[in-house]
Amino acid sequence: MVNDQPPTKKKVQFSTWYKVAPITGLLFILYLARPSSYVFPFGYEVHNDTADWHRSFFGIADWLLCGSILCGLITKKIRPPEIAYWYCLCFLVLVFLSILPIITDDYSASFNLIQHAVRLTFLFLFGAGLVRVCGIQGASQLLYAGYCILAISAMVVLAMVLPAFHRIFASAMTVASFAQISAIVALFAIHLKHLKMAAWAMVFLVLTFSLSSALAFSICLLAFPANSIDSRISVQTATRSRLYVFLGLLTFIVACVIINAYSDRGFNTRIDHALTLHGRVEIWQYGIELIRDHESGWFGVGFGRAPSFLRFRDFSLPGEPALYYSNFHSIILESLISMGIFAAPIFMLFIAFFFRAYKHRHYLEASVISFFMMTQSVDFTLYRPKEETIFAFVLGVLLAHSKKDLLHGAGIIKNMNGPESLLANNMA
Repeated sequence: MVNDQPPTKKKVQFSTWYKVAPITGLLFILYLARPSSYVFPFGYEVHNDTADWHRSFFGIADWLLCGSILCGLITKKIRPPEIAYWYCLCFLVLVFLSILPIITDDYSASFNLIQHAVRLTFLFLFGAGLVRVCGIQGASQLLYAGYCILAISAMVVLAMVLPAFHRIFASAMTVASFAQISAIVALFAIHLKHLKMAAWAMVFLVLTFSLSSALAFSICLLAFPANSIDSRISVQTATRSRLYVFLGLLTFIVACVIINAYSDRGFNTRIDHALTLHGRVEIWQYGIELIRDHESGWFGVGFGRAPSFLRFRDFSLPGEPALYYSNFHSIILESLISMGIFAAPIFMLFIAFFFRAYKHRHYLEASVISFFMMTQSVDFTLYRPKEETIFAFVLGVLLAHSKKDLLHGAGIIKNMNGPESLLANNMA
């Protein structure tokens, strides 16, 4: 008897991260679980740092994590798309060119700055490679696991600092960076329909009292509804998208009310700081002046060396104690001052990636990239160990999951046949 039914299309089964890279995944989680005393030297305070560069604090945990990722890349357990390697190569070349003039003058600082680039590169490749093997669901599982560890450490820290300080933040992180990561996890969970994790992350976002992250989160939900896969917007999808927008705006409103009523940075008690965005206006003006007057030069002062202009500058208001900043509170100013024109290709890649994702209605990528750029433009945190680790991982995940265009550009799909081709198409 002849079977006239057409053959069914074989569905690709992705592995989970703990089957593909268990050691690397575990090291990633343990890296995020480290308390401040294991990340920073005893008695070290970031805001009182007088170094001319952003210290990398590259230690044993970094060597183990990056070494494990390198082993995974060599053994093909972790397989990033070819274009990810090209991005990392371009980034490393730009970093090297920016610090080339200071290598002979300050070798130790140059080596420390290169460690920043190494950490960012390896975690970016890890995120991109994990998506190709485990799919976006498997990579998001590792992201959620790492975030849960951060959330637990945040509750422990909050219990230790109450009642002197009431804004929640994870160990060895800032309030701003924990709020940013909470919002990014919430965006992942919403677009991937993991609503319990989304609710969990949004609760912690509110508890940080971070107005900038709450506002950026609401904008992303309003601009990029969670219908990135199906291009046809059904009534159910439109209703669900409106619900997400409402939840985002509600989060923002609640955060505003709580900050205004209870925070030590409330608008009623410190209106002078509110009008200057808590000192950001002055530091941004100073950064713009440095660029305008060419004090940082066309090629910058070296990757990660923007703090050299902040070391002895006091930004306190009249009648208040001295106030020094460790960064310019803007990734744009930090990049232009430290790398000069070498920062242009990096920003161009971010812009191109965003518009390509938006054009193809890949709203997960578009929302996270736009949120990242908005928040990093007013709260720069991409210079600390945990922040670099998780942000680089997320960017790698977004790249590998973005769309077929990136895989076509790397020559992957057109050279595949059979199950591998189906795998690549499902990833895109």
